[in-house]
Amino acid sequence: MSSSNDSAGLIAWWNNASDSVNRYGPIFIYIFGIFGNFLNILVLAQKPLRSTPSVNFFIVTSIAGLIAIISGLTSRMMAGYAVDLTNTITWICIVRNYVLYSARTVALYMIALATIDRWFSSNADVNLRHISTLKNAQRGMIIVICLSSVTYARLLYCFEANLTNTLIKWYGKTLWCRLIYDLEFIFLLCCYSFISDVCLWIDDYYQCLSSSFASNTTCHCDSNDSNSTCR
Repeated sequence: MSSSNDSAGLIAWWNNASDSVNRYGPIFIYIFGIFGNFLNILVLAQKPLRSTPSVNFFIVTSIAGLIAIISGLTSRMMAGYAVDLTNTITWICIVRNYVLYSARTVALYMIALATIDRWFSSNADVNLRHISTLKNAQRGMIIVICLSSVTYARLLYCFEANLTNTLIKWYGKTLWCRLIYDLEFIFLLCCYSFISDVCLWIDDYYQCLSSSFASNTTCHCDSNDSNSTCR
């Protein structure tokens, strides 16, 4: 009898702690996240900066970050007051998750594209530097936004509210929906990490080649000759 009372008290304590975190934790993320992304948009949207391709990627990243914060944290904060409508109303659940995951994916892959663009723009090869253009950046942004929207379109069918026997009340309505949802998120996150790591590896490799070439090149100049030769 005593052990069951202790377990019930522990469960109640964890529930109260979870409600407190959901109620007060998002406030700080709201303040710093929204304020920081809004400042990024104001600064980067200046006309002299908009001609740089990577700046456009960061502008879209900040916009997507704002959308993700507002769509994701609002319901989490409301859950702390036991008024989370995503648990009970299916269409709100679908819209919230579709917007959240699409915006979050766009924000991540915009950073990856900005990394690739900076590598092209700082490359020693002139032909590769010419790839870093505003038109190519716009094409990349359109492709990422379209792919993210299409990738998470299945949430419009799979997600449902008021579910029982699940960890959360809104989740995939079938086993296949839940499996695809979990594996898809892991796959996209791994792809983002892979792209970022490959860009860094390639950049480091070219820097090592450049350093090695510079260290092996010696210049011999004849003081009596106006022309110097390097080898």
